[in-house]
Amino acid sequence: MISPGRRSLALALLLAALTFAVFSPVVQNGFINFDDDKYISENPQVLRGLTVTTALWALTSLEHANWHPLTWLSHMLDFRLFGLWAGGHHAVSALIHAANVALLFLVLRAMTGALWRSALVAAVFGFHPLRVESVAWASERKDVLAVLFGLLALGAYLSHARRRTAGSYAAALGLYACALMSKAMLVTFPAILLLLDLWPLDRWSRARGAPFLPGRRLLLEKIPFLALAVAASAVTFYAQDTGGAVSYFIPLRQRLENAFCSYGDYLAKMLWPTKLAVFYPYFWAEVPWWKPPLFAVSVAALTAVAVNFLRRRPVWFVGWAWYLGTLLPVIGVVQVGSQAMADRYTYIPQIGVLLAIVWGLMDATAGRPRFRMATLVATPVVLAALAAATWAQAGIWRTSLTLFSHAIQVTENNYIAFANLGRALVNEGRWAEGNEYISRSFSAAPAFRGDLFESTGDYYAGIGLKREAAEQYRKALALSPKRQVQAKLLALGDLSNAPVSAPPPDPHQGMALSGDFARGNQLVSAGRREEAAAAYREAIRADPRNAEAWHNLGCVLGELGRLDEATAAFEETLRLDPDHPNARKNLELIPGRRGR
Repeated sequence: MISPGRRSLALALLLAALTFAVFSPVVQNGFINFDDDKYISENPQVLRGLTVTTALWALTSLEHANWHPLTWLSHMLDFRLFGLWAGGHHAVSALIHAANVALLFLVLRAMTGALWRSALVAAVFGFHPLRVESVAWASERKDVLAVLFGLLALGAYLSHARRRTAGSYAAALGLYACALMSKAMLVTFPAILLLLDLWPLDRWSRARGAPFLPGRRLLLEKIPFLALAVAASAVTFYAQDTGGAVSYFIPLRQRLENAFCSYGDYLAKMLWPTKLAVFYPYFWAEVPWWKPPLFAVSVAALTAVAVNFLRRRPVWFVGWAWYLGTLLPVIGVVQVGSQAMADRYTYIPQIGVLLAIVWGLMDATAGRPRFRMATLVATPVVLAALAAATWAQAGIWRTSLTLFSHAIQVTENNYIAFANLGRALVNEGRWAEGNEYISRSFSAAPAFRGDLFESTGDYYAGIGLKREAAEQYRKALALSPKRQVQAKLLALGDLSNAPVSAPPPDPHQGMALSGDFARGNQLVSAGRREEAAAAYREAIRADPRNAEAWHNLGCVLGELGRLDEATAAFEETLRLDPDHPNARKNLELIPGRRGR
């Protein structure tokens, strides 16, 4: 007979294996042009790999308006292992997510003693399409990594709650610090611990005999966790505020209305996960007037029900409070970025909803054989449907073209999707289509034109169109005088009369000049580097002064290990374009590649 411990371990391994299988399409995906370049493929620190110098940088960097050193270290380790093979980076994220599913099951099993309920919560959490953004988006490694450490911290906390040893408490505190160093969203962790003390650990009832305040000891033991949360919150807000990520122009009333609507919309997507997009625009002119008050009343009503059933069904209160509380840091009261909501924000909160639903459903069908049988029959059907939807959603993240084309189909006036699809098309040499979509992004979002001008300037600077980049930065400064935009413009120098250093974004001229260049980009995306190198050489034969073709040739040769030829290509790039934004950084990386 199999022991309970071995049965739990076997079931955990099965859940992890099935989860990885469901997400296996991500291994075929590439990087996308939405943060993956900033975090991985064009980040000079990450491209140096994991060294003492880069590790120190990770610990102190506030780059991209965040402080998450362990996330940076994981990207550096991935580059050391896989280089710029995106499939390797995606496979690691999928493996971490699979480990999270197994850990969630084991923690719930240990806390509640319920084998199949815990397995069902973990399976729905693991297979759900809302997980795809956190797993398939390489830049969102911070989600899966933070939850990995958070679940390990919960396991250590459970050991402390039952045995009250200093070692388990210190382990929980240290693992929680690691979670915060991966992503600050887990600042609500102390509140989660208090909820779990209520159910299923039932520590509050045992603390009622304490003098002065029931549960005083439970509150006191959370103070170190709270101190870490406060420190992480302060650092994160400073990083996001100084990095220009905090949006102050959205009125408080609209932010509160968006918060209540988001609470409802997240629940709707959990129950019926359709029309998922990488970005949801923040457009309040299109929101019906009745939606915010209706959702606010609904949230209040559900909260009242959860409180009313606190004694009889504490899991309902714990699950609902978990959902409301863990969403609070990203619900938009303090607006960071320009999105109304994001699928990745459900990674932690959905666990609370699943606890309430699964335990509530099982309790409701107890003693009712027909209902219990219907539940047992429906469960595998639901899991299979979720797995199929997740498999399909993971494929949508294959390339920037597939991802942002889908976003445009399922959302309205998605200016981020317009802009990034346009840049992806331009990168493939389809200048006319690309410029059309970039133009549509500006007309779709007048309120966010400053951010769009800045990001378009970043893109033009990245492909060597420095005069166009400077023009975009000046337009951004005219709308909002941000320090980082001023710095970018100064770095480009006075380009008011500078010649264009690469094919201009003219639909007809660009297409005529960059056929082989665009073919090289497409071959790189397909992983056919030898053929890409040949295409870039053809582009250089047609135009020996095409600095961008020389640069891309150097990148491909470097990935093929032909470092002497790559060095020569980067040097030629710098001879033609001494201010090329990436060639000098890539040239500096060559000695490190030789060391490997």
